[in-house]
Amino acid sequence: MNAFSMRLIGNRLARKGWQVLYYDYSSMLGSFDQNVSGLYELWRANRSDHTHLVGHSLGGLLILAMMDKYQLKEMPRTLLLGSPVKGSAVAKKMMASQWGRVFLGKSVDALVAGGENKLGNRIGIIAGSRGIGVGHLIQKLPKPHDGVVATDETQMESSEDAIILPLTHATMLFSKKIPNAIDQYLTSGRFVV
Repeated sequence: MNAFSMRLIGNRLARKGWQVLYYDYSSMLGSFDQNVSGLYELWRANRSDHTHLVGHSLGGLLILAMMDKYQLKEMPRTLLLGSPVKGSAVAKKMMASQWGRVFLGKSVDALVAGGENKLGNRIGIIAGSRGIGVGHLIQKLPKPHDGVVATDETQMESSEDAIILPLTHATMLFSKKIPNAIDQYLTSGRFVV
């Protein structure tokens, strides 16, 4: 995923006083494991007691896999935006066809499998509930959903807090509500409704 997709969120967070770094990775050309290792190298080079992680969709699964692979316990807060931690029904449906596998790239298995918070790290979750998107045309999703990922697919029992906002999977990247919610969670561990 090109880091440009997170640039608007990052710019708004920077205006709130956060220092922001981006991770560029290719879900089409690089394997999921290669991308996990690359994320770890970036995190390791820039870590501190206040280096929080924020990932959208597959990016959230990369973060969970990185924490598990490198046994990173007691991390600063992590925030997942529309990440299918329980696995994506849309990806599973697309995996059944050759064009679907090509479109999803080398991370299709991770999207189908989802991810876990095996080490009990502090994780916040933002899910969308505006069910508009091509994913819903590929696979009928239970309501509420963000057009690509069902809200239920984003939820994890071990999360520190979670919120559902009236956004699509794509509009999470543009909405002013997201940087505000990220700031709230990273600062306090809670979302303010």
